[in-house]
Amino acid sequence: MLDDSERTPETMNTAPPQLGSNRWIGKPLRRLEDDRLLRGEARFTDDVSIANQTHAWFVRSPHPHARIRAISCDAARAMPGVLAVLTGADARDDGLQPMPFMHLHKRPDGSPIVAAPRMPLTCDVARFVGDAVAMVIAESRNAAKDAAELVDVDYEPLPAVVDLEDAGRSDAPRVWTPAFTTEQGNIAAYYRMGDAAAVDEAFGKAAHVTRIRVVNNRVIAHPLEVRGAIGEYDAASKNFTIHAPVQGVHRARADAAAALGVPENTVRMIVEDLGGGFGSRAYGFPENAAVAWAAKRVGRPVKWLADRAELFLCDVHGRDQLWDAELALDATHRFIAMRVHALANVGAYLSFYGASVPAMSGARAINGCYDIPLVIHEVRMLFTHTAPVDAYRGAGRPEVGYLVERLVHKTALELGIDPAELKRRNFVRPEQMPYRNPVGSLYESGDFDALLQKAMTAIDWSGFETRREESASRGRLRGRGIANYIEATGSGLLTEEVDFAVRADGRVRIVCGTQSMGQGLWTSFAQVAAEKLEIDPSRVTIFEGDTAIVRSGGGSGGSRSLQVGGNAVLAGAIAVIQRGKELARISVCACRR
Repeated sequence: MLDDSERTPETMNTAPPQLGSNRWIGKPLRRLEDDRLLRGEARFTDDVSIANQTHAWFVRSPHPHARIRAISCDAARAMPGVLAVLTGADARDDGLQPMPFMHLHKRPDGSPIVAAPRMPLTCDVARFVGDAVAMVIAESRNAAKDAAELVDVDYEPLPAVVDLEDAGRSDAPRVWTPAFTTEQGNIAAYYRMGDAAAVDEAFGKAAHVTRIRVVNNRVIAHPLEVRGAIGEYDAASKNFTIHAPVQGVHRARADAAAALGVPENTVRMIVEDLGGGFGSRAYGFPENAAVAWAAKRVGRPVKWLADRAELFLCDVHGRDQLWDAELALDATHRFIAMRVHALANVGAYLSFYGASVPAMSGARAINGCYDIPLVIHEVRMLFTHTAPVDAYRGAGRPEVGYLVERLVHKTALELGIDPAELKRRNFVRPEQMPYRNPVGSLYESGDFDALLQKAMTAIDWSGFETRREESASRGRLRGRGIANYIEATGSGLLTEEVDFAVRADGRVRIVCGTQSMGQGLWTSFAQVAAEKLEIDPSRVTIFEGDTAIVRSGGGSGGSRSLQVGGNAVLAGAIAVIQRGKELARISVCACRR
């Protein structure tokens, strides 16, 4: 492992200089990241080894819902190489705290969102298959896994609910019984946007109404790099260091510090290289805090690395939503109102963005590219005895886009008109820009009709019938579909900070708060800086992923890195030029004296 003096931008970005003109944006370049990646010099979490480190393995519930009556650890502790077996009771006694989450929404009766406490190790009750109930610390990974099999947990299985619609029924098993009244059921939170009375009035006057039900199945991200974490504790300074594959070190540090019950400035979070994220690494996980706590308990670094089977149980999942929608049209086939009612599965616990993803994230563009003046959008977020659900690939926006496009296409089929024609009739027009949609989001620009026409020309939309007939003559079926999609600009945290340092040899170091995970951010940011500073991109190095050096940052996710981080780099380059002029002026003035 590189120590702090060695772990510099120069050791992490050693691409050879590239000569050329000073106009770099839009030019095809060899990615600055690739040389070290292709040479096998990347350092993912499993490549990090700390001197004298130990290894952890978790004992996870095989039941979706069960009371933990007792845990016997004697046989596991007696295994060779085992240093400790820790349980939820130990975590509770040591003052560990629940994982944090966003409190943006309320329940239908106006009461606060349910604060379902997820501890690093669960205590008393397991609420999904994979809920961690104990962890074994040993000299080797295999020794920890072997000993984990000897941890004897006395479970009392309880009724469970895993289906989304079942969870909403009044007689469904309760995931968090003490927190609910009978009327509230398993509802964790509720989101509503729009004027229901105005929408009802519009539907009453509609010439045509289309209804649709859309299911978004549960998925799991499974990035190429499996999840793991390494925890260290320094007794002298009382500081923790955690290495973990995360999309933003500051969010992950805040989550770990909250669970450890310590100030953020006593936790250092590091990620060197990240092998994919897809939204599923955009927040902290209980295991990050658990290994840091365990390191304090045993007095040595603790490393945990999941395998693929374990990840299916303990990784946060995505989607798992059920949407019912209605679209009202007038006699000219213009959209006049839309109703959307959704159920969203948040799992057994609320992950950090678990409630905001199915509600706010998708709601911002609930009307898609269409001018729909009235919308009512309601989302009920339900607990179930399943793995928690959070951000995954678009985080709410693809679900809404899919819903709206399916609804528009079904409407066209019911009316017997070309879907493309129905779209064109209802697009937000360029002269309406900037356009404020029914839930308040601002569309700054867009010519959706022109874009659709360009796509239709490229695929020869009008020639489809001829192609279909030709396919039919050969006993083949041919179909077609066309959909529009709108994406938010810089979704999520809309601020970013960068630090520039210009060396005497003209090289530039940029410290930024985003996180590369395969997008080529080092190259993109270097192009932006080089374009403004009129230098070669190879003279720019990018540093990220260490809270001891990166003062703040929103990480990467929600299509924000280049839009927000790239603009921060541009602003930084402009500031560097201005500062250089100031220094030059001071130098000239000093010489004249």
